Amino acid sequence: MEFRDDPKVSPYYANVLLFGPPKTGKSAGAGSTPGLIGYLNTEQPNSTEFVHELDTEHRIMEVAITKDPKPLLSEIMRSCYPKTGSGFDTWVLDSVGELHRRLLHAQSRGAVRPSRDAYGDVLREVEDFCRFMVEAPCNFVMVCHDFAVKDDTTGGFNAMPFTGTSNPSLAMKLLGMVDVIGYTGAVAVDTDEEKRELLYVSQLVPTLGRPVGVRGRFNKLITEDVKQTGYRQTNLAEWFEVAGIKTPEKQEKEEAAA
Repeated sequence: MEFRDDPKVSPYYANVLLFGPPKTGKSAGAGSTPGLIGYLNTEQPNSTEFVHELDTEHRIMEVAITKDPKPLLSEIMRSCYPKTGSGFDTWVLDSVGELHRRLLHAQSRGAVRPSRDAYGDVLREVEDFCRFMVEAPCNFVMVCHDFAVKDDTTGGFNAMPFTGTSNPSLAMKLLGMVDVIGYTGAVAVDTDEEKRELLYVSQLVPTLGRPVGVRGRFNKLITEDVKQTGYRQTNLAEWFEVAGIKTPEKQEKEEAAA
């Protein structure tokens, strides 16, 4: 019997899952991750318009989705281990549910009622891709819409990430893979100019039947204010800074300056 050493935590990389209702800043939050971002947009082409508008430094490179996403997923996985140079600091998958739909369409050859085997194969493909990405040397951010799942104990409904199927098994697996789970929303706040503006936030404290939370270095995000309100502004660059996670480029510059 062999025992492994304590797990070595990368000073650079982390994994995040953002889910919530439409138009609550999920994509914009994913695009706020520091460093160079590879963005897999499986939704409509214009769904990332606001993301690119906020990207004044042109850090986001959006890849074109194809009819059969399988070859593209293989290219993305290979890009995480470049033979020369450096790869992306972050990969974003937006959204998991739409990737599932596209893979299922290709797997079933456009069938109106795909077979049970096709559903099972696609679920495994999505899970395998996400598992590879959370273990790869880069940040990985998953974006999901939310959907209601009935709680047999209370009779109520809980919000879960939508992964393309009403079966919550894949959603539960994805929730267990990441360091931060945020449920997105928007709140109106007063500004210094005596005006009100919309602030995109993420619930990080588990209440209201939502499976959210943080682990490891990201426990620093749960300040006293967050404990009271339950949420924090959806700014992943700020989250990473608080957690002490830096891009390799920033780390090298700081070491050189020291």
